[in-house]
Amino acid sequence: MPDTTKPSFNKKAYKHAISMVESEGGKYLTNATSSARGRYQFLYNSIKGAPEMKGVSKRDFTNDRDLQEKIMDLALDGKLQGYTYGPDEARKLISKYGSNMSVEEATALIHFVGVGAAETAIKDPVNFQVQGENMTIDGYLNKFTTNLQRYNKHEKWIKENTKTTKVDLGNGDYEITTDGPVMGFDGNGM
Repeated sequence: MPDTTKPSFNKKAYKHAISMVESEGGKYLTNATSSARGRYQFLYNSIKGAPEMKGVSKRDFTNDRDLQEKIMDLALDGKLQGYTYGPDEARKLISKYGSNMSVEEATALIHFVGVGAAETAIKDPVNFQVQGENMTIDGYLNKFTTNLQRYNKHEKWIKENTKTTKVDLGNGDYEITTDGPVMGFDGNGM
């Protein structure tokens, strides 16, 4: 029987890599040529209709890191109302066109140009042209992949250099301690 499980998708690594491409990890939260805002540069005009955005101005969204994380998580889970996004959508495009892109790359492509243009780019990569004042697809995906690999390498190093010890307290209880590097990314992969 064939394995039908989905390959794992490291959400933290993906979010880190997208944020590095879109805003240098949250350094640049606005875009002078579009409504893109926040660490992930979501087009405000595309997400403002979601229930989670009710009463949220561009400025509010730009300054609310927790809301940016919530919107990204909903999008990745395919649950952001009115927004087609995420690894499941990427898998559909990869399967439909027999692409050799990774799920992470196809999801990043959807983030970059939207699902419709991503489908066109996957179907006909030679003739596809990115609209507006943007990087090329190759430039975007190369920057994304570099940051994804950097995060994964760092995460692997942290795991290899972290030691967990179980200490018997003598009364039937145990204390778990973890020693390892102090440096690392926060809970959102930043």
